[in-house]
Amino acid sequence: NVFMGVAAVDYTLMGISEFLHENYINSSTTVAIFEEDDPNYMIATSTGSKTGLKVFKDDNTVACTNFISELCTVVRIKVEDMGTVVPDAKPMDLIVSRAFVRQRNAGFPSDRLVTVKGDGEDDGQGSMNSDLFVSQTIVFELTDAPLKWHVLIVSPAMISDNDAIIAGDPLFGCIIAFSALGTLVCLLLFGAFFRKRNVHAIAMSDWR
Repeated sequence: NVFMGVAAVDYTLMGISEFLHENYINSSTTVAIFEEDDPNYMIATSTGSKTGLKVFKDDNTVACTNFISELCTVVRIKVEDMGTVVPDAKPMDLIVSRAFVRQRNAGFPSDRLVTVKGDGEDDGQGSMNSDLFVSQTIVFELTDAPLKWHVLIVSPAMISDNDAIIAGDPLFGCIIAFSALGTLVCLLLFGAFFRKRNVHAIAMSDWR
């Protein structure tokens, strides 16, 4: 009998964020992980932003700069608030928040992309210099944990004003063929009408 063994690895939420940040730091794609259950707390993000805030226990709206366990606590950040409540938030944090809202309204479809508007700003990495982004969500689930997260992937979309079709385009031949056929049909109809231009027809009907 051979014991196959069990491998288990524990990651902190900060460790997951560091992993995402290191792997996507030079990428225009942003990845965010959040809990499926409402209020959808953040797990990690590739922007490197914090997913928790140190605040006073008596007033969670006031940041606790010098953390004292008796006076301060850590509150988790909802993905919807990433672009507004995070200190020194990155421009892409706001796009992640917007993408989340759009995904939630669409029911988190995993089989299609959901668009989200950008601001056209630049964060120095070229990822924010876009007016349109596309997002997609996939589910990460451990049924025996139980654990269920959503992985949100946001990437800039290319917008082009050039609608020309060049000769090498696969659609070029089809468009030329349909255009020629349409022109031929129009010429045939024009010829038929021209030949019959002196022919008159009288239609009679019995109204009784």
